[in-house]
Amino acid sequence: LDRNALENLKKYKGVSHLKRAAMNILVKMATEDEVAELTKAFKRIDTDNSGYIGIKELMDVINKQHMNMTEADASKMIKESDYSGSGQINYSEFIAATIDVKKFLNDTKLRSVFGLFDTDQSGKITVVNLHSAFQKLG
Repeated sequence: LDRNALENLKKYKGVSHLKRAAMNILVKMATEDEVAELTKAFKRIDTDNSGYIGIKELMDVINKQHMNMTEADASKMIKESDYSGSGQINYSEFIAATIDVKKFLNDTKLRSVFGLFDTDQSGKITVVNLHSAFQKLG
């Protein structure tokens, strides 16, 4: 599983701010059962139990999985996933970047996230809505 999680983390690069925000909201809606395997993967990678995955921990697991990646590649993975700007990947960021959206997303969750961005309840998401939503989300 760690290899699959790492592959998903690697693919997360270039994701827009909107998608990252939406994914972080979706993760907060997840049940423990829905993310159980990813939680185990996070704990295996977070060897110092800090609640964050740093570059050393990420490189250790990359090397154990015999993935052909440089430290620069790993740094990019962290930067792309690091929604909070801490320079490391926290639990929520890891889940957001590695979860299989096709298995996890359903109509109810999608409507809930849409509603958070449709701040004026117009049925559309405008630039003004996005600005307002991002201010609320920090």
